[in-house]
Amino acid sequence: MPIFLQFHAKPEMMIIRTLPPKIIDLDFSGVDFPLPDPVQVASNLNVMYRQMVTANYPTLFLGRPYRAGDEPEPGAGSLEDVPHTTVHIWTGDADQANRENMGVFYAAARDPIFFSHIMGISTGCGRYGRNYQLRYEFQDVASPWINARPKPKPNKQKPKVAVATADPTKPIGLLNKTVSVVVERPNQRRSTKPKEVEVLVIERIEYRIDMYVKFNVLINDEPETPGKPDSAEFAGTFVNVPHGRNKTVKTSLRLGISLSYWRI
Repeated sequence: MPIFLQFHAKPEMMIIRTLPPKIIDLDFSGVDFPLPDPVQVASNLNVMYRQMVTANYPTLFLGRPYRAGDEPEPGAGSLEDVPHTTVHIWTGDADQANRENMGVFYAAARDPIFFSHIMGISTGCGRYGRNYQLRYEFQDVASPWINARPKPKPNKQKPKVAVATADPTKPIGLLNKTVSVVVERPNQRRSTKPKEVEVLVIERIEYRIDMYVKFNVLINDEPETPGKPDSAEFAGTFVNVPHGRNKTVKTSLRLGISLSYWRI
């Protein structure tokens, strides 16, 4: 049974934000939308559910193995991409020479949010690591995201145009616009409580490390009105914090789609 994929590229670094006090957007895409605080909080909880619960396999959560001799970017884990990287972007200032996004050593620790941000990410890793009997543990705090499972969009329309089936041996192309493809899947029976994790793999993502890069991946969604992070169709995100010099690297993105696809 095939799945319908959409890749929504985001514009280059274009930070447009309201002044504080402001509720943080954990899936920040360069522009702050004036959402009411309760709506933004609910969306953030949906994001955390996806990054913590849907990534229910070690290489999805922790990232790909990185061994001596490997290429420098084998593929980040779910929490590393979002909200770790997106919060870096959210705190940044595109008008500054080095963007001041906690991505350069001289300025990172001078930002008041830096330590709480890193500790928040470490706490998430610690919660995941409980299953692996680590020799330390963070203070037990409430996790309101644990039940914040995103819901499918109601009254969803089918695509109005025909979409080509993806060829795994060929690149999708330059992501400077929305790209839609159909991916074939093995025709086998799947239960609503699968024992195995179904993973969507996007390989050979090529980008410059000194540029802001972000694209979202959606499954079986409407091309004309793409879902937001609070919808089940929103499978995940790839994002890069601009830093360093002009250098092109290749990486991969792996998204656990078992918990989202069966709800769509």
